[in-house]
Amino acid sequence: MGLPVADTPCRRVLVADDSPVVREMLVDILVEQGMQCAEAADGVEALALARKEPFDLVITDIQMPNLDGLGLVRALKADPQLRSLPVVMLTASQEEGLMVAGLGLGADDYLRKPFSQQELVLRVQNIFNRTRDKALLLATFEKYVAPEVVTEMLERGYRLELYGEKKPIVVLFCDIRGFTEFSEARDPREVVGVLNEIMTIVTEIVMAHRGTLDKFLGDGAMAFFGAPIAYGDEALRAVRASVALLRRLAAWNQGREARDRIQLGIGIHAGEAVVGNIGSAARLSYTAIGSCVNVAARLVGVAGAGEILLSREVRDGAQPTVSCDELTPVVLKGIKGLFPIFSVPWQE
Repeated sequence: MGLPVADTPCRRVLVADDSPVVREMLVDILVEQGMQCAEAADGVEALALARKEPFDLVITDIQMPNLDGLGLVRALKADPQLRSLPVVMLTASQEEGLMVAGLGLGADDYLRKPFSQQELVLRVQNIFNRTRDKALLLATFEKYVAPEVVTEMLERGYRLELYGEKKPIVVLFCDIRGFTEFSEARDPREVVGVLNEIMTIVTEIVMAHRGTLDKFLGDGAMAFFGAPIAYGDEALRAVRASVALLRRLAAWNQGREARDRIQLGIGIHAGEAVVGNIGSAARLSYTAIGSCVNVAARLVGVAGAGEILLSREVRDGAQPTVSCDELTPVVLKGIKGLFPIFSVPWQE
């Protein structure tokens, strides 16, 4: 089912057109729909207003004096503070090249004059709906994935839903070795500071490899690859993220006394899991549930300091790019028989 959304706030629209009659008509239609409007007679005036006041949308004529609509779009998209501001272009010209040029510069939609009130309202509402969807995705996923992944989700038409789906994923657990002893010998503020630094490194590495940071688990973390977007090389990216994480941690440890160094153990397994947004509309958690998650959690418990342990499924998915050493099979809780494991050699 779709997520309920809060009532739409009052939208502010900047209308730029050198015709007072057209501006008045546009403003009347938009105000009737509950929006607030500001007017500009050309692109220069519109750009100054956009830099001075916050707006949710710009509607601009293409043919205007001083700075035309194409120049206005170009200036808006070149400004880091304004480039995400949606733009709808208006023109009485039948020349297709003008529309193509505007869309190429980053405009979101266009209308040909004369247009109906219904057409204008529908185009504007469609843009606001896309903006709302983007805001919801950002609010939900910005703590789990890198910004470029959210952008790709939008481009692929991902919709935020309150349900789960079965997906093949690769699950990565990492855990600090000997952290209990480390924390007992130090001031709590120092312990929390170190833990925050390590988890910041984990977050940056996972997101840099387009993984999803699921949760922090005291002195460890869980991440997975393959959802919300699958790229087909999840096992390889998970292993590369693990190697990058241990190398980054080795650099962090440089210059520290042996007693102050932090070591991680890492376990990775691949399989099918239920992945989705769990919780309520007010508080969602994007997470993965399933036996493959449990196996990865068991593997990290076996991994030693500075060790990356893989299941056979991950080893097979990462080959031939990654070379692995086969280790003595182990007994994992909840799994019958011996479980094959592999380690990934890495150099500091």
